[in-house]
Amino acid sequence: MKTKIAARSGFLLGDSAGMGKGRTLASFVVENISRGLKKHVWISVSTDLYEDVKLDLSDLGLGSWASKKCYNLSDFKSNESIDCDEGVMFCTYSTLIAKSKSGTRFDQLLEWLGSDFNGLLCLDECHKCKSIELDGNGSPKKGSSQTGKSCQRYCSDCPFPHRSSCLLLFSDCQSFYF
Repeated sequence: MKTKIAARSGFLLGDSAGMGKGRTLASFVVENISRGLKKHVWISVSTDLYEDVKLDLSDLGLGSWASKKCYNLSDFKSNESIDCDEGVMFCTYSTLIAKSKSGTRFDQLLEWLGSDFNGLLCLDECHKCKSIELDGNGSPKKGSSQTGKSCQRYCSDCPFPHRSSCLLLFSDCQSFYF
């Protein structure tokens, strides 16, 4: 007997700089919030883009929500639990792979999401995931980047009942190897 894995599809948008990829991503978040999905993850290349995320959500009608419910993972100590029951958790690719004596930021993020997570994983500038090559069993081969491994682990190995939609946005098609 085959077991079906409940999964929703992803979305890939590649376009030039300034074409509204971040605004498109924010609109997906707004739509999912309106459907009752309370937690979302937005990963990008620079902490400077955190304010852009809040601005895009605010421009789409979530001004108060965006100012209160958008979090930057870097603002939390790596050894503390994140006590926020809903929101968009922003982090950079470098933060995602950061380690400390108390564990990894990736594990801290998974703990915040919980086992019933059903929101969005937004990989802004996903070409910055760097590279990953999988073997026949779906495991990363030697030489794959840590960032690529973390993104692959999130997208395929997490024990969520419904894997979240994965939104990939990039502006440099030639660098995309994920």
